[in-house]
Amino acid sequence: MSSLRTIALLLLMVMMIVTIPVSSGFSLMMRSKRSGKTLGGRWERSMEREKNLQNPNKVMIGNLDFNVSSTELEKWASRAGDVVSAKIIRDQYTKRSKGYAFVEYSAPLEATCAIEELHRAVLRGRRVDVNNAYTTDFEKEVYKRAKQSSI
Repeated sequence: MSSLRTIALLLLMVMMIVTIPVSSGFSLMMRSKRSGKTLGGRWERSMEREKNLQNPNKVMIGNLDFNVSSTELEKWASRAGDVVSAKIIRDQYTKRSKGYAFVEYSAPLEATCAIEELHRAVLRGRRVDVNNAYTTDFEKEVYKRAKQSSI
């Protein structure tokens, strides 16, 4: 009976360690044996995104109409500040827009203003989402391919 009690106590201790509140600032990095992915959850992913903020001048615009041109997007985005570049991400085979784009402003303050002013604004009848452009490995690869296809 004592071995059962010991196992139960060990399980309880493990459960307590895993459920430490996020507000304490402690992050438990556990990896799945099968996939190798971390099991930290939403909080851990948001912290990782903050570390991977590549360019504070760049914003990502999502839910775009598929027929929006780069010049039209650049003109629309210039309402919030001086636009350096506007790049619509396209499928590499069909060259059709994927529905999102990256816009780079000349200063971080302009990018922040763009997020505040243009988020949930309407472009060609669609309500677009404007957020910081985080760079995960997948987004770096997509951006690199899009850059190569435009050359």
